[in-house]
Amino acid sequence: MSRRPIFAPLPPGARDLLPAVLRRRRLLQERLLGVFEAWGYAPVATPAVEYFEVFGRGLTEAERQRCLRFIAPGSDDVVALRSDVTPQIARLVGQRLSGRLGAGEVIRLAYAADVIRTPASVDEAAEEHQVGVELIGDGSAAADAELVALGQAALRAVGVRGAVIDLAHVGVARSVLDGLELEGALRASLVTRLARKDLAGIEELLAGAGVSVAGRTVVRSLACLHGTVAVVDRARGLLGPESERSLEELAAVIECIRAVDPGILDSLSIDLGEVRGHDYYSGLRLRVWAPGSPRPILRGGRYDGLLARYGADAPATGLVIGLDDVERLVERSGPEPQLAAALVVAVAPGSSSAARRLAEREAARARAQGRRAWVEPHLDRAAAETVADRVGAADIITISETASSPLLQRWRRSESCWEHLAEQEGKSEP
Repeated sequence: MSRRPIFAPLPPGARDLLPAVLRRRRLLQERLLGVFEAWGYAPVATPAVEYFEVFGRGLTEAERQRCLRFIAPGSDDVVALRSDVTPQIARLVGQRLSGRLGAGEVIRLAYAADVIRTPASVDEAAEEHQVGVELIGDGSAAADAELVALGQAALRAVGVRGAVIDLAHVGVARSVLDGLELEGALRASLVTRLARKDLAGIEELLAGAGVSVAGRTVVRSLACLHGTVAVVDRARGLLGPESERSLEELAAVIECIRAVDPGILDSLSIDLGEVRGHDYYSGLRLRVWAPGSPRPILRGGRYDGLLARYGADAPATGLVIGLDDVERLVERSGPEPQLAAALVVAVAPGSSSAARRLAEREAARARAQGRRAWVEPHLDRAAAETVADRVGAADIITISETASSPLLQRWRRSESCWEHLAEQEGKSEP
């Protein structure tokens, strides 16, 4: 087997993060977690690896296939890299916090984590940086509304504007599809066409499957039921009695949102034909789209059956925000990290150890004053100016060797050049 060159491309979906990107991402993460904590969501952390047998209980079959699995060294156990945090939170609650649920408490948890999975397409990342929350023990419409309001508050805190909050209830489309009694590949094909709003394709497939005219009319109506909150009222009487309960639940969430913040209603978009996630979500489905982003920057919804797989049968809802997507979206307009003032301490090439010790003392003194400061051990003044300009430092100390002792010079950036402020001989210390 030939060896890959050192500078071979990264594996599909992998990405390096340079300092400016990483600083901005950390700031975004801190702000998002700050909003979550203000709403009562306590931070937790889960491990990067789990026993696959346990972790996989909380995944759909398609998600299990995308897990990166391996045999743990020194054992026969199959472990998996974390590809989703929600099953881990469910396991954590069942294992450690179920007593609080038994006492009637609602559990609010927040997290920041990296997830790794096999990319589903060439455009998808293998590694995703996420922040999210889980609201456990509250099955009410008010809990779903809280997640919608929290999601908007969090995105506003990091500078996302003009976002559209897309709501659906998986029970609406599920009840319509169940009534058709289509199996296997036929149902999967219909789901694909429904997701694309392909009315001609829907009609062709259903007619070929022998579905009645009335049944075909209902499915075509479902594909067209998207728009403002008025869509929920329009759907009543069009989709049949099986959908009424889900429509009532969705209407209740909208009314709770109205009570919390009526301004959010202007950002809501309802899509009753949303079919993605039917094998995972149990009720409300939430996605947020923002101008300039090709995919949702926030995803979430209700998943009431998941915790029972981990011994804690409790309702739950949650959301996750993709930091990668948000960072790209606010790259130019979002919050910028406020870094402490920087000082570059440059020691001229060929200088003695005494010069280096002097440089270290100057850098330590600056850090004690709350500044960023470090030693560049082999730079002349011109090179030090280049480094300082690159890192945004307004001050330089250069230390060079003389016959008697090191010479320390201070420089400050002016509008057009670096000004020489002062110079002194450094004291020789052991």
